[in-house]
Amino acid sequence: MPRRGTYSHALPPNFGCQLVGGFSFGPSFYFLKDVVTSLTPEIAQDSIYAYLEKELHISIVTSKRMMTVEKMTEIDEKYLALGDYNCLAVVSSQTYNSDGIMFEYTQSRHRPDYFCFRDNATRHASQNI
Repeated sequence: MPRRGTYSHALPPNFGCQLVGGFSFGPSFYFLKDVVTSLTPEIAQDSIYAYLEKELHISIVTSKRMMTVEKMTEIDEKYLALGDYNCLAVVSSQTYNSDGIMFEYTQSRHRPDYFCFRDNATRHASQNI
């Protein structure tokens, strides 16, 4: 979890991976209250990023993601139907604005047998040394 500032939790209703058969948990979103003001369930249901960019005029610059394997918690055990597994994949994301301030922290938790990581890296000709 981020260190500085006060963060509020927002989970858009009917968003993304839900607990369907106990396979995924999350995502959970946390926004820095000083940057993301007046976030409502209606905004979260529509588009948080459209609100940030069009209403609050926040320039979203970059996002850092980290994927780890962690031991399950009591909450994971209760909701994820992990069976014989004692660990799960955790994807954490930190999103920054043009001032370099991290305004969002997101985390999702996934059963190992339903988690897949794919990546596509493209190098443009102008980046060649």
